[in-house]
Amino acid sequence: MSSRLLWRRLSEHANRDPQAVALSDGHDVQVCYGELSIRVEAAVRILRAQSCRCLGILADNGPEWMIWDLAALAAGISCVPLPLFFSDSQLLRSLRTSGVDTVITDQPERLNALVGQVDRLDVPALKLSLMGITPTCEPKGFDKVTFTSGTTGEPKGVCLESAALIAIANVLQNETKMGSEDIHLCALPLSVLLENIGGVYRTLLANGRIELPKLSEVGLVGSSSLDPKRLVTAIQRTRATSLITMPEMLRALVVEAECGRAPQPRSLRFLGVGGAHVSSKLLERAHHCGIPAYEGYGISECGSVIALNTPGSWRAGSCGKTLPNRELKVDPQGRLWVRGLLSPGYLKEEGFELMPLDSDGFMATGDLGRVDESGFVWIEGRVKNQIITSFGRNICPEWIEAELCSDDAVKQARVVGEGRSHLEAYIRCDDADVCRVEKHIKEMNTRLPDYAQVVDWHRE
Repeated sequence: MSSRLLWRRLSEHANRDPQAVALSDGHDVQVCYGELSIRVEAAVRILRAQSCRCLGILADNGPEWMIWDLAALAAGISCVPLPLFFSDSQLLRSLRTSGVDTVITDQPERLNALVGQVDRLDVPALKLSLMGITPTCEPKGFDKVTFTSGTTGEPKGVCLESAALIAIANVLQNETKMGSEDIHLCALPLSVLLENIGGVYRTLLANGRIELPKLSEVGLVGSSSLDPKRLVTAIQRTRATSLITMPEMLRALVVEAECGRAPQPRSLRFLGVGGAHVSSKLLERAHHCGIPAYEGYGISECGSVIALNTPGSWRAGSCGKTLPNRELKVDPQGRLWVRGLLSPGYLKEEGFELMPLDSDGFMATGDLGRVDESGFVWIEGRVKNQIITSFGRNICPEWIEAELCSDDAVKQARVVGEGRSHLEAYIRCDDADVCRVEKHIKEMNTRLPDYAQVVDWHRE
């Protein structure tokens, strides 16, 4: 299967119902299926006129984001979604590693500060900037490169092919029984692969409607702060039937419902939750409140989803059953391995690195788990010492502990935050150094991406 399936579905729906809305910002910007291909083709012409080889997108959610993403796909140009929550050093490293030569952005000032003056071309809504960065590696032959936050703060680019991504989105559409009457609300940044593939591509294949408000309108600030009332309001306003969240976002929706502060939208029929472990108790509370939450499991190296619970096949606490285009195995040590539609490898500063596979073509996921007799997948921990926050951010605690101990006032430090919305530190210091430690943490946080900042600390 290739990206031709996507274009065929879009063309068929454009002929059948050209006035049906494909993309909307929730206000006055709407792109109908009849004009979507026209907008994409116009963007393709701009990219080709600039001899673009690798396109970066650094922008808030909105219809324009997806038009440029689709244009890169149509033109056969590598696309690099750039997370807004990356620190400047992480962003610069991603740009250099991937060889991005053109960036679609709504914040050109930030790019100027990073790489010096860049050329600009006026295009609808966003700015197209021609970068002057010398690449350390180029993603030749890859359609999308998604950068993970990195457990040590150094992003690595996972290379992905469009045929695999569209195949995954197609399976997800079939498994969730999504149709043209469905409305998907993007509540996660489009730079998050799960939203990009499991949200947008899945909905386009179903010829549904995609609501793409700014992230602030769904209550998301940075990568680890949420206003649940705004999220509930956005679901109600758009009459969304589909949504993807991280565990912390689901927890906030459940709390709002249980406290009676915000009536839960009745339009929702599928809320996918992933990015980190979800407790079975939270899922049961969600269903009790009328929130149709279903946990899934996936990693970027697999183009997002590997296993998924669905309304017709659900077991609380599990990650659901393996998707038809995947194969899982568990080794004697309880480590999970996956095969099927895998990434070819990574882009790193030192060059391209092939995906390590065993002799049977399986890749180690880094997770511990099991598959029960009914085929449900259960994740039981990480092979390596690693923190995964409830917002799905992967963090190596040694990274933050080293930052804390960079000041002599901190004698010892221990960072925790597994399954929580933020990091906490337990620090050993002298009475006279408490104020100094407080100041050190505040200064340290200014240098770290928001998901890796220490929000609370305690003396040991």
